[in-house]
Amino acid sequence: MNLSRGHRAHHYVTQWVAQNIARPGRVRFLISSSGLTRIRSRSTVPATAADNQGGISTGQSGVLMTVSGISVAGAVGAYSLTPTLTKVAPTIVSSNLALPSAAVLSSASAPQSAFTLTPITSVTQNVIYSRPAVLNSDRLAWATPPADDISQMLEAGLKAHSESTSLLGGLGAQLLDRFATTQSDFRQAVVTYRDPAANGADDTNAAAGASALQNAQYIQNSVSLSVYTVSGKEVDIAITFGGDGHSIQDSLSIAVHSSGVLSAAEQTAIAKLSKGFDAALQGIAGSSAKVDVSGLVNYDTTVLSGVDLNVLDAPQMSGPQSLNFHADASRRSFSMQGQAGTVAVSVDLSSPAQWGSPAQQQTSVLGYLDQFDSANQRAHGDATLLGQFKDAFAQLNSSYPAPGQQPAPALSASALSAKDRSVLTGLADFQASMSGDFNNGSATHVTTEAGHIDYEISQATETRGVAKRTGLSVVQTQASTLSASFAASRNGEMLDIARGDYDIHTFKDSASTSTSFEYADDKLQNAVSINRMNQSEIDEKLVNHKIVDRKSTPHSVFTMQDISAQLRPTL
Repeated sequence: MNLSRGHRAHHYVTQWVAQNIARPGRVRFLISSSGLTRIRSRSTVPATAADNQGGISTGQSGVLMTVSGISVAGAVGAYSLTPTLTKVAPTIVSSNLALPSAAVLSSASAPQSAFTLTPITSVTQNVIYSRPAVLNSDRLAWATPPADDISQMLEAGLKAHSESTSLLGGLGAQLLDRFATTQSDFRQAVVTYRDPAANGADDTNAAAGASALQNAQYIQNSVSLSVYTVSGKEVDIAITFGGDGHSIQDSLSIAVHSSGVLSAAEQTAIAKLSKGFDAALQGIAGSSAKVDVSGLVNYDTTVLSGVDLNVLDAPQMSGPQSLNFHADASRRSFSMQGQAGTVAVSVDLSSPAQWGSPAQQQTSVLGYLDQFDSANQRAHGDATLLGQFKDAFAQLNSSYPAPGQQPAPALSASALSAKDRSVLTGLADFQASMSGDFNNGSATHVTTEAGHIDYEISQATETRGVAKRTGLSVVQTQASTLSASFAASRNGEMLDIARGDYDIHTFKDSASTSTSFEYADDKLQNAVSINRMNQSEIDEKLVNHKIVDRKSTPHSVFTMQDISAQLRPTL
């Protein structure tokens, strides 16, 4: 294409002519020595060097444009291009740019579309045309005027969410941080809605906004945080978010309420939960499958008595479909259901006498996490579900409250020595489980395995007596079970259950470790550790839906060890 003096014409104009050759309508553009410029609402778009495709050449006094056998010539000035469907003889317009008042645009085949370039007088680069009607425009509706920092964050959250970042980013921190300076109740709601009558009257738009706000009350995505004080007060924060799949594109609604006047210490303790609440919200509304509640377990137990976090989430969201978290001085619990499956962890904090040092606790947590890895690897389970299970277990078994905050325990912390605790795990008793379906694939993203895993693990500690002098016995048992099965294709091919040619692997495992010791008259009577493990693996080969080969692999282990030497005083 030949361009004189470096002039360029915008490619989308040529596309418009080519795509609308047989469509009645009108387009306005300018012909100047700088090239072809289409006039849009409130602005003009100059030609760019990147768009020199379509056979456009410019001259000193005008423009000649050729698109797929179509040519147009005109003088420097402004024109409206009006197509009409007519049958005309094939015509090639001369490239003579000697200031004609009009030019004909034609193609080389009949029927033809005749285009008339009609000069427009008194047109400048700053001509403003009325904006064309735009249907299904997104609008913003507020429950109350957005005149505060939180409202600004709500609007920023909606904008950020349209760019695939977390809708609730920073909101949790701001909602709790405000308690450092104020404790008044607060409510606000904002909705991004699609108005089919975007150019309607103001009263019509207002009615549509009010309707969107009303419908947003039924959005099912919700988060609620409740904080309880030792003095008996309660602070509640409720958040709803998301769209309805119809007119409501997105929404954010918050309500903050306190049941009574908070003391300065209570305000400070609640504000310190801000980072923990915000971290939890990131996993709930963000794209990651990880949910972090570690910042909600470590609160000031001298001022606050407990925390509850509850989530009800729609299945299409990337975060959990439901989540329930509770923490107080005597117990912690976490349950979550998501796309990968279900996770549940419950920790009993009522017996601090058995807790070890932070270093011992960390070592025991890491040991349990290794057990989870081994069980999941044996069953070929889902990595996402395993990660959620490990996160929940580690978070709930961190930062135990200081002894003395729990109800009076049956066994005082001084009843056991450091050596006694050394043969225990040092952790609080717990119950934990994960369950879910899984699909595994090859490097080519072909599904080669599909199955289900159920895994449970627990720790329970039983004590009898309250002192070594009068008689004291401790029995701590850790137990786990694995039940899983999966179907697998052969030779890395895609798994096709309907064909009936695949393998089935089934696992039934159980394991337990029991550690016990007994004292009487301040003397160690006995101490023993017993380990039991039973594993069963059944492998079946199916051909045309019939089992043609079956192999069973049982494995059992039993050990008993005297651990008295670990408890007796060193001489």
